[in-house]
Amino acid sequence: MNKMKCIFCESMRGIDLNSKSNHKNRSGICINCLDGLNKVNYEVKTNRQKIREINKRKEDMEILQYHDESQD
Repeated sequence: MNKMKCIFCESMRGIDLNSKSNHKNRSGICINCLDGLNKVNYEVKTNRQKIREINKRKEDMEILQYHDESQD
């Protein structure tokens, strides 16, 4: 465990540069900042997924509407 300054909060926390469990730690980010980044990434991913679902529903509705109009 090497002591190194975190690139975000600039505190001297223990950062394991050789950690295989979390490759992001090699960039010099402490555990607290890394947890924060992971939470943000998770929220972004879930929001993207919600947007995809909404767009899919819109496409499905447009297809149904087109079929209804063509049958008239």
